[in-house]
Amino acid sequence: MHPFTSLKDANVGGTREVLRLAARHRTVPVHYLSTTGVFAGKQAKGKPLATDAPTGPAEALPSGYLRSKWVAEQVIGIARDRGLPVSVHRVDVISGDQVNGACQTRDFVWLSLRGLLRAGAVPAGLVAEVPLTPVDYVSAAVVTLSRQSDTAGRTFHLYHQSHLTFADFIGELRLAGHRLEDVDWESWRSLIRSDTDNAMLPLPEAFEMMARDNAAFYPPVDTSVAERALAGTGVVCPPMTVDLFRRYVDFFVGAGFLPAAQEANDTGQREEPQPRFR
Repeated sequence: MHPFTSLKDANVGGTREVLRLAARHRTVPVHYLSTTGVFAGKQAKGKPLATDAPTGPAEALPSGYLRSKWVAEQVIGIARDRGLPVSVHRVDVISGDQVNGACQTRDFVWLSLRGLLRAGAVPAGLVAEVPLTPVDYVSAAVVTLSRQSDTAGRTFHLYHQSHLTFADFIGELRLAGHRLEDVDWESWRSLIRSDTDNAMLPLPEAFEMMARDNAAFYPPVDTSVAERALAGTGVVCPPMTVDLFRRYVDFFVGAGFLPAAQEANDTGQREEPQPRFR
């Protein structure tokens, strides 16, 4: 949510310095983790975005973070033109690992779910899809691609083609015993804005953009280049399942990031139901 000016030094300047270091004495391959958010979502028009599809322009990207990643990719383009082998790995929503569900907590999706649980309410009609991509798949793919001699200097999309929706998330949380009432959008906005401790307070506009124009917020992405390069290596993106989402919830509850259902009930969200996630 920070502006470009706050992120430029780290995301653009930091990338530039890594490239300078790689080129200083010998040509060292660089692997850069970028984001599929460098594409202006409207340009997809239902067609999966290929690795060589035009990105940006910066002014069409909705946040300072995405603009900083886009500018960093332009710097990488200059380095490539000068002969430095820089591979770009574009990802999107990196979720927890498949075994323990361990996951970082500063992502838009998880902060949104935390905010919804605190509010005890969901805007009616929330069905947007989310491309959660397990971190252990992403890391295994990057390491495997980095060890292949014919992949240096290429671009790959590591993006999950199997999506769950916010409706799936909400349904599972309700089954776990959380009370989440369907309310109209204006009532939901009022609930969020009235609680200064709600994790979602900085996010309502982005959340509404995601909900109302899901295809632009998470446009379809072509992952065929990465899939061909990884064929036969044993590194395969696993299907996204409700069971895996439950594992993430277990982790978040254990870490204290999300409330257990009974804790939510004790604050007046709901009576009786027993927790499902253990």
